[in-house]
This record gives sequence, C-alpha cells and structure tokens, in this order.
Amino acid sequence: MSWRIAFVSPSLGGLWAATVAGLGIGVQTPIGLPSSVGMLEAAGHGLPSSPSLGLMLRRSDRGPSPLVDDLAAAIRQALRETRDDAWLPP
Repeated sequence: MSWRIAFVSPSLGGLWAATVAGLGIGVQTPIGLPSSVGMLEAAGHGLPSSPSLGLMLRRSDRGPSPLVDDLAAAIRQALRETRDDAWLPP
C-alpha cells in the first residue's frame, strides 16, 4: 500500500487537528482521544492490524511518594477505562 507523510507536528493536538481536517489517518492509542476524532476498523478499510504495544510504568527508587503513588494509580485507571481487555496489576 503506498502512502506519504502529509503532516508532521511535535504536538499531539496538532496531529488530531490535522486528522479532523481530513489530511489523513494516524496510528494512536485511544487514550485521551477527542470526540472529534473517529476510530477506523483496520480490516474494513484495507489496512493491516496494529501490533500490540507493551507499556511499562517506571518509578524512581528514591523511596515512597504519595504524589507518585497517586499519579501511577491515575495512569492505571485511565488505561483500564480505555481498554476493556487491558491487564494491569493492582
């Protein structure tokens, strides 16, 4: 399948705006996806399926931090809400 890069931006918001404007499609996780950006089913559009993506949450070994604990919990919760089949340890 031939393709070309139609837009480049260091900003995720810029990439979403370009997608909404119809400049093309992108491969992104659904986390934080604005309602103005739709999701395509790969097979229904002649596209290959995306590979799985491994995520790892790393922490400093400086000792316990309530702020870091809260941030880690918020990240895990966002992933659980976004992906029904995501396996995340408690």
